[in-house]
Amino acid sequence: MRFIITESKIYDTFVTYMDSIHDLHFNAPTKEFITKSNEVFGWVSKNVNYSEDGYAFLINYSFLNVLEGYFGNNVNNLLLKYFKNKFPDILIYLIL
Repeated sequence: MRFIITESKIYDTFVTYMDSIHDLHFNAPTKEFITKSNEVFGWVSKNVNYSEDGYAFLINYSFLNVLEGYFGNNVNNLLLKYFKNKFPDILIYLIL
C-alpha cells in the first residue's frame, strides 16, 4: 500500500518534531543553535564562496543522521524553511 503525504503535512510534522524534541534557541555570541538539552544543534557561518548576504547553517552531523532517518534526504529543504520561519532575523540561505 502506498501513501501520499503532502509537502505541507511533512513540513508541519517536521516543525512539531523540531519544537517538541529540540526547542532550539539561538546563542548570538557563539552563533550556535542550542537544543533544550543544551547540545549544539548547529551553527551559522559566513560562506565567502556564496554571493548572498547571510549565513550558511552547518548542522551537527549526529542530528543530521537522525533527521534524515525520520524525514528522508529532503531534510536540508525542511531545515531551511524551518529556520526562515522560526528565526526570520537570522539570514540563513544554505544548509551544509
